Amino acid sequence: MRLSKTLLTTATVLAVSGTAFAANTRDELTATLGGTSRIAAGGTLKLVVKHKTGKQRLGVVMKYDVSVRSNTTLAFAAYPCKSTSCDGKSTTTIKLNPGFRHVTFNGSIPLVRRDDGFVCVYAQVRDQGAKAKKPGQVVKHGKSKGVSFCRKISR
Repeated sequence: MRLSKTLLTTATVLAVSGTAFAANTRDELTATLGGTSRIAAGGTLKLVVKHKTGKQRLGVVMKYDVSVRSNTTLAFAAYPCKSTSCDGKSTTTIKLNPGFRHVTFNGSIPLVRRDDGFVCVYAQVRDQGAKAKKPGQVVKHGKSKGVSFCRKISR
């Protein structure tokens, strides 16, 4: 009897905590980015993706810790797919002076499900130089032109 009550209590706690986790998800990904002529290599980008149940948008936060060599403008962009040509992107530019900087980008993109049920976020940082010339040089993650994150979100 005592064992069955313990098992029932454990199952109830797991069910409730699993439901609570599914209600509001927050996932993080940390990546080390390369450099450009104005930004030192080895900057850390922390990508945080938030989703609230029932909402059709994803909250995207990029925290970039970088050493800046000379005045520059960084362009941050978040896309709802693994391509820079999809609709619904969120962008901003931030001007930086030389030194070690902690930069934060907050954005919101539409929730777009792929055929296999996954939702993806593609984040990109571009160095536009002191005069903010577009499109700018991509700050690469390895050989990739950005950081991508995919996960399955239940309906």
